Amino acid sequence: MAHVFDEDIFIIDCWLDTKEKEDTLINLINRVKGFNVPIILCGHYPVKPEIQKMVDYFIYDGNNDILLEKDFNNYEVVSDRWTIMNDYKVFNKVDFHHDYAIWLTMKNAFNLANQLGKKYIHFLEYDNLPDEIQYRQAFMEYVRSNDAVVYEYSEGSTREEKPYSSTYIFSIRTNVALELINKVNSKEEYFKNRPNGWQLEKVFFQTLKSVTNNVFVSKYIPNNEELNIFAAWNRNGIVRNGARFQTYLALDESNRLHIHFISGFSEKPADKDYLVEVNYNGKNFFYTINKNAYHLEELGQYEVGKKVSVYYQGIEVFSQVLTEDLSEFRRKNKLERANKVSNRRFNINFIDGPFIEILLKG
Repeated sequence: MAHVFDEDIFIIDCWLDTKEKEDTLINLINRVKGFNVPIILCGHYPVKPEIQKMVDYFIYDGNNDILLEKDFNNYEVVSDRWTIMNDYKVFNKVDFHHDYAIWLTMKNAFNLANQLGKKYIHFLEYDNLPDEIQYRQAFMEYVRSNDAVVYEYSEGSTREEKPYSSTYIFSIRTNVALELINKVNSKEEYFKNRPNGWQLEKVFFQTLKSVTNNVFVSKYIPNNEELNIFAAWNRNGIVRNGARFQTYLALDESNRLHIHFISGFSEKPADKDYLVEVNYNGKNFFYTINKNAYHLEELGQYEVGKKVSVYYQGIEVFSQVLTEDLSEFRRKNKLERANKVSNRRFNINFIDGPFIEILLKG
């Protein structure tokens, strides 16, 4: 017998600062409309009226309570990354973390779902385009016999010593969602005293497990990289239009802008070279990111207001507008020359807990 979803509601969180993201959200809304289930759209970024009219409820929270880099120390947060390789060093600081802001978005939407009398919540970030049949079977149906259905962020992540799961897609009973979300009621409670990690994926899953053990790990299989499409980089890497590489910007002592590529991810190396197109301030060129290699390429003088773009197979996979003055940008994104040549390469960061990768040059 087919399931009837009259006790369900969709919650879609969104941040629509580009036309591509708007188009992705519209695609997702049209997909989930087929389930004949009401939709709550929510977030901290304004949404066009025509998109609001596509859903049943829209929650806009103007208080985007992100944690700024200047406040990291006060909240016991360490979040830098750097590469030390042969004759150069690249240091990058993170500007902010939006984990607690998303926690508040969830709280707003979970409370509305409860007020509407809905028993089951299906949460999706706007940049997911799941296969409808597989999604129904892997999430919507399974939550009926479980308190929550989660999706592993990476294979085995829910079984690690400090476990975590994806927060861009999950299903959960409304009463469990409320008990979970009400465990944290301030930014201090969210970030401080978190020996197992303050990242949203960790706080969410570990708090969920403190509420219930009846949690099922979804067997959904993405066949076309259709989940978490616009994700920001993390230490395990984000696939960019089918390619596995990382991209950073850095400024040297002479105010020359450089682009830094790292082939592959810390836990999943690239399986081939990638030919990319780089655009900056009228300079366009093709560049090959060789497998298992680190690269550094000069782009030219740093100019406020200019944009750096990287394309792979015609799709923009990295972009950054230079909005800060020279001193501030270099404080956060610094290139320094190393004093001695080494046959070792180091990739070190604290974005998802301390991580050090040491590669010997053969």
